[in-house]
Amino acid sequence: MEKYIVGISDRNPNANEGYSWAMRETVYVPIIKASLSITKRSHFSLPLLDEMTLRLLSEGVNEIEEISKILGIERRLLDITVADLYTKDLVHCSAGRCTLKPKGKEVLQQLKITRRQKDVIRNVFYDPINKTILDDYSNIQFIDRVDERSKKLEADFDSDNIEIFREHITAISKIFIEEMNIYNDHTKVEPDELLTIDSIDKIFVKFIKIPIYIYISNSGSDIDVLPVYKSTKKIFINYREEIVEQIRELKLFRNKFYNYMIDKQYHTPTDNTNLQIKSIIEKHKGKKWKIEEREILFETEVLKNRKLLDDEFTLMLEYLCKTSNNILVKVGHLDEWKSKEILREISAEIGNEKLVAIKYSSCNQFDKCAQTISKWLPKCEKRLQQNQHDSYLKIYFDNNFIITGVPINMNILDSSTYIHKIDFFLKKS
Repeated sequence: MEKYIVGISDRNPNANEGYSWAMRETVYVPIIKASLSITKRSHFSLPLLDEMTLRLLSEGVNEIEEISKILGIERRLLDITVADLYTKDLVHCSAGRCTLKPKGKEVLQQLKITRRQKDVIRNVFYDPINKTILDDYSNIQFIDRVDERSKKLEADFDSDNIEIFREHITAISKIFIEEMNIYNDHTKVEPDELLTIDSIDKIFVKFIKIPIYIYISNSGSDIDVLPVYKSTKKIFINYREEIVEQIRELKLFRNKFYNYMIDKQYHTPTDNTNLQIKSIIEKHKGKKWKIEEREILFETEVLKNRKLLDDEFTLMLEYLCKTSNNILVKVGHLDEWKSKEILREISAEIGNEKLVAIKYSSCNQFDKCAQTISKWLPKCEKRLQQNQHDSYLKIYFDNNFIITGVPINMNILDSSTYIHKIDFFLKKS
């Protein structure tokens, strides 16, 4: 009950003046995660033995054997240090003698060594929609895979074009510094510097999930979208215009648009919409309830014969599935329903153990329907049963409750395109 109260309080699908709520959907925004091969400049503290050797050379002590005696270390150990200084182009060595080179004098003054090194930046997130680098992704949950193609925002991205990242070297430099700070071993006297972005090491496509409400203007010629949850509002704003545009172009949710109307008229159980239920629940939100108070509220306001609020169906379905043991689903023409996402979601929420049967009124190609449905409902043939009825959608929860779905044709975009919205009604058996 508590989850239901929080859920219905967090949703407000009717708050869009001049528009009618059409449906709830989920859009997935593609984000490119790249690992980049780079060249960096690193600054290291000058080791003490290196420093003392360079100082003696600067004072005119050039014999390696003499330096070994002054420093009190074995010759073979000093030879290793001298060889390292030579490879760094700090000294010149010949016949047991060393001289200080200009670069060695510079290092001795600064007491640090600067090197150009190759490295990899592993967490660069590129937004191909807005063509920017994400500078703060700590609170974003990325999804690795999305199978529903019609719910992905389309974006152009050339995975071989390194210039895309070079154009954003300032933003990538900030990410580079943050990464270097994480792995800093404190041997460096200054932060590393990003010099060049050399190549793309690896590319992955991630997705950001944004639940949205889709609205149709009262004239039917325009659409609008809003985020379902306040927590995604900040991200949603960055993609709102693109989402609307791709819906208009039928790139997003194209399987939800139809070029025909549902002509059959279905019985509407009741038009008693309890518009006060949300304000009543808001009044009790955060309150420490007694069990008796919760039961009274649910019996008198929530579980009464009424039309469900927009976007309330999934909450009611979840609640009744948990409190019921045997659940029966009735649908109309199975050839039409076999690919409907809502039937898949209903079956998944009910679960195999509680789902008694899916009874359909008619079907032309049963084997094809069973094959499609079996992808998300294994061994479904026995539970797919023909039964003459006049319902578009009905769900029976034991002998206690019935949810009836009635289709509504909503004109969208143009005069020949429709959304088949479903109004849901709750009834006590």
